[in-house]
Amino acid sequence: GIGPARQSSAIDFLRVHSIPSHTYPVTKGGPISPLRNFILCFQFILREIEMAGAEVGHWNLDHAHQTVRWQPPTSKTDSKAYGCSRTWGCTCGVSTRFPCPYHLASGHTADLVARFGELPPTFPLFPDINENPVKKSKVVEYFEAFATTLGMPLMTNGVKNFGGHSAR
Repeated sequence: GIGPARQSSAIDFLRVHSIPSHTYPVTKGGPISPLRNFILCFQFILREIEMAGAEVGHWNLDHAHQTVRWQPPTSKTDSKAYGCSRTWGCTCGVSTRFPCPYHLASGHTADLVARFGELPPTFPLFPDINENPVKKSKVVEYFEAFATTLGMPLMTNGVKNFGGHSAR
């Protein structure tokens, strides 16, 4: 394709850390643990459609090697994501500026289990408070809520600045 009619503005990843971390959604119908989710989406270069469709079975935590391997549920060339995976290891000893992807993912999984009990592989990785997958439009709304919190304008010359690619 020729690409989108407009480019989504990026949300400043380093400034996102000034947003208080909590487990409740920042928008109605948005995901629980929104800050952690945004950081994981940024680190794994996910679009809103990939976040909305992510399931627990799409990632594998290797606690012995402290890695998280994620197979996104969709991509532009591989809708089933059979050929796509991204892996991060623990970065705790490397950087204090950026959160560790392995520990974020491990903590997120532990929080989901504590909140909802044992999780089947098809359970949404980023559920709303009712255990449902979050819709694409709700992901964009929560990206916009973060931008607003950071004082970033939602529109420029009548065009929306943020969209499904804003975490990338």
